[in-house]
Amino acid sequence: MARLASVFLLLLMLVSAFLLPVASKADDCPISVSICTETLPVTEITAKSAVFTGKFRETLRAKFLSQNDFGPVFPWAFEYGIKPGVYPYRANALIDTTTSKVTFDGDYLVLQVVFTFKGAVQNLDPCQTYYVRFILDYNIWSVSPCSTVCAPNVVKFATTGCMIKTLGQGGLSSNPGTSPSLSSLPVSAPVQMASVVVQSAAIATTKVSPGQDVDIAASVTNKGTANGDAKLTLYVNGEAVESKGVTVASGQTVPVRFNVSRNEPGTYDVYVNGTPAGSFAVDIFTNNDHLIYFIMALFVMGIAGTVYLMMRKKTA
Repeated sequence: MARLASVFLLLLMLVSAFLLPVASKADDCPISVSICTETLPVTEITAKSAVFTGKFRETLRAKFLSQNDFGPVFPWAFEYGIKPGVYPYRANALIDTTTSKVTFDGDYLVLQVVFTFKGAVQNLDPCQTYYVRFILDYNIWSVSPCSTVCAPNVVKFATTGCMIKTLGQGGLSSNPGTSPSLSSLPVSAPVQMASVVVQSAAIATTKVSPGQDVDIAASVTNKGTANGDAKLTLYVNGEAVESKGVTVASGQTVPVRFNVSRNEPGTYDVYVNGTPAGSFAVDIFTNNDHLIYFIMALFVMGIAGTVYLMMRKKTA
């Protein structure tokens, strides 16, 4: 890994010292660089600490290279703060994993390198929202017309350790995100939350005649620790048709039924909130009575036609 990092930094040195000035005057860009940094989800979050992860993707396309040894220097860092766009704090970024690929495109050598970085931060405030980004702290790329740099993305996360002030304890601070005095706050029991979701949905029949009712049954579950309410909306071909409110006790599952009909022949997709229930088709021949009437009409028309032909034959 150290040798790979040395080779990579060698390329950076070559770009800054010689190749990029040449590239700026040449039409075909003897060397071009594409750099993107990506902030990955924050992990191992506690009340006062977290682990930042980031990914660095670099593609270098060069017409000629030389080989030297340079000590590894890693100009990558995590920046974070409590307001979006304001990052007053920095954390060291250390290489976690590395992958690389070298190919040739005619006279050009193409080097693709992906570094995954990690950084552990301490002394965060409990129950506080933070914004973090992963950056390449190296401004040489901005002066090269043959280079492209992706803007780093920002990840939002919140530390744990939220406290609830007990009613009747006047004079205590109610801001849980700043102070060491959090430990002195009396707390009540944890807040109970409801989580009502549509577990499944299904259509009773898949083929109906025009105007015939279609029954849709949804199974709604409360996965939370408190009773909760939810609004269920039935969608047919993306159009909201009907909404119903439902109350579900903690840990319970209840059925909710809808009824819909369509007159126009065709196929209709049905969803309950975001859960697919399936589809049903409206067919003018689905109803057996209609089919019987149609067959009888054909039979009568056949008899009438036969009689007509016989009568013409006799008169002729």
